[in-house]
Amino acid sequence: MMLEWDIGTRTGFERTVGRAGKHLQQNLDAATWSEVEQTYSGPDYESTHRSLLAFYRLFRRAAESVGRHYGYAVPRCIRHHG
Repeated sequence: MMLEWDIGTRTGFERTVGRAGKHLQQNLDAATWSEVEQTYSGPDYESTHRSLLAFYRLFRRAAESVGRHYGYAVPRCIRHHG
């Protein structure tokens, strides 16, 4: 999970989110946890679409953070319009 890597690079890999992300919430600030919650969707198309966009934004931000840590740039090959 990209959030695990983001947490790891920010903490020197001294913290863990636990098995299946059990401790993920304790390792994130409230705003980021709220974004994680937005990745869960309901049964309808609009809800699913919103959750996918929320996941994309969260993943991209974490990937860029991890990339910076290791000296890599994340390509902007996917254009996001949401």
